[in-house]
Amino acid sequence: PVPNPVPSKFDIGVFYFPGWHSMARWQPILDYPNRKPILGWYDETKPECADWQIKWAVEHGITFFMVDWYWCQGKRHLEHWLHDAYMKARFRKHLKWSVMWANHNPPQTHSLQDWRNVTQYWIDQYFGMDEYYRIDGRPAVFIWDPAGIRRDMGGSREAMQLYALSQQMARAAGLPGIYFIAMSSHASEAACRQLKSEGYEAFTSYHAFQLAAGRAGSKRFPFADVVATSPEFWRDADERASGLLTMPIVDTGWASEPWHGNKSLVISGRTPDEFGRLCRAARAYADQTGKKIIAVE
Repeated sequence: PVPNPVPSKFDIGVFYFPGWHSMARWQPILDYPNRKPILGWYDETKPECADWQIKWAVEHGITFFMVDWYWCQGKRHLEHWLHDAYMKARFRKHLKWSVMWANHNPPQTHSLQDWRNVTQYWIDQYFGMDEYYRIDGRPAVFIWDPAGIRRDMGGSREAMQLYALSQQMARAAGLPGIYFIAMSSHASEAACRQLKSEGYEAFTSYHAFQLAAGRAGSKRFPFADVVATSPEFWRDADERASGLLTMPIVDTGWASEPWHGNKSLVISGRTPDEFGRLCRAARAYADQTGKKIIAVE
């Protein structure tokens, strides 16, 4: 059925990991029937799969997906959902998306030429799409590991040249620039100043359960603790932002027993009511602080 999007005064972005393209990938959780998706054991290379995801997302107030995207010296992988499903989906116009470059790259794999290449790829393949998510009219790019770029380039000043190059290339292509967001949940005030000097304009994180985990002193604690500590996590991020925009992160929990067994971090007791409490807290915080973008882990 055609999606019926829910209008909102907020932009709600959800992180999307494209890891479910074969039954082999589902194998670890087959013994956990409570984790079977409503869509079933889906193949996310299929446009029909993306159409259902788009429908459910926009009918529940979601604006865009921040898609985990992989590039290491020109080699790309896990792009099947984006290229084979979403881009061929009937309903893609309803849901925007952005690159979240998961640059878990080995040392010495970022370089000036590689940065030029990756920026050109974004410009040629993605930034012209009507569905590409923009902030202040500019395509948004989330970067997982700013420190890795800084490490490979030899320092913050050298990293700054890369972001400036991207802006120059984007403007040369007729775009108003690029809006860079750092994935940096533990950044100190000094680190935020560094990010800003390099060319970032905002930061967010992949999780918000760090405070709850630290206070529990354990790898096992209830989701209610995440609900209770998240507003403090958001306020702390704002206090050290040093001029960067922050995007409050709504955590959906974590329980990795199928992959890591007894060594897993396990957040228990996530229910619709508890998650609803957290969503309402995020909405209240956004109203209080004038935030327009909320991220969901």
